[in-house]
Amino acid sequence: MDKYKFFSSMLSNIPIPDMWLDATALSGLSDGDPVATWPDKSGHGNNATQATPANRPSLETLSFNGRKSVYFDSANSEYMLLPTDIIRDVPGCSVFIAFRQGSSLPSAEKLLYIAPSSTQSAFLQVAKLGSPYYLYSSATRVTTDAATIVSTGTDLSADASYILSAVADYSNALLSTYVNGTGTGSDSLQSSGNTEDIALNAPMMGIMRDGVSDPLLGYIGEIMLYKRTLTAIEISLVHNYLKNRWGVS
Repeated sequence: MDKYKFFSSMLSNIPIPDMWLDATALSGLSDGDPVATWPDKSGHGNNATQATPANRPSLETLSFNGRKSVYFDSANSEYMLLPTDIIRDVPGCSVFIAFRQGSSLPSAEKLLYIAPSSTQSAFLQVAKLGSPYYLYSSATRVTTDAATIVSTGTDLSADASYILSAVADYSNALLSTYVNGTGTGSDSLQSSGNTEDIALNAPMMGIMRDGVSDPLLGYIGEIMLYKRTLTAIEISLVHNYLKNRWGVS
């Protein structure tokens, strides 16, 4: 049985993501070309963009399980911006990232940092820290709350592929993290309810909220973001789809 085709077909049993960035769907670009816009495959228009040519990541055609991916070079501070309402006034957020680490392990890297401003804590962040190198996630529901941090003891390695995930259940005040489909930690948020109904002026992919710190070194193949808390069955389904697609055990 082709497990990728099986789990891909099973995705039709749940609503499509609110943002679905799939590098294999990028067209009109050759290997090494800069990526100015990463279109949202979901049809919701939640594209990732980078207007500054010097900070654009590049398309890599065969670098991640033989598939296209978007390469972020930390030496050039390459990153992209997400829509300012991506998790505005929502009861939950479930995000899944197919990621291949670059050839080295910087002291800190940000995959996603979604914050109201460049000086405030993130409604949700997915990052990696070292040493040892591990998944680090944080979330806060409103700007007056302190951030809840969940870090894992799972060592991450250079030149290795992972599915890194975080599920923020704002309604029930809980943040959980996963590495390759295995739960790696959870903790309570300071308060419960929807996220604040304010514009998110610092929704970043590949860098810290200031656009300078903790740049990413590695390849992103796919990001699936849902503006709700997925059920345990849905979380397992998405993990299995991504693991089989991107060759992650």
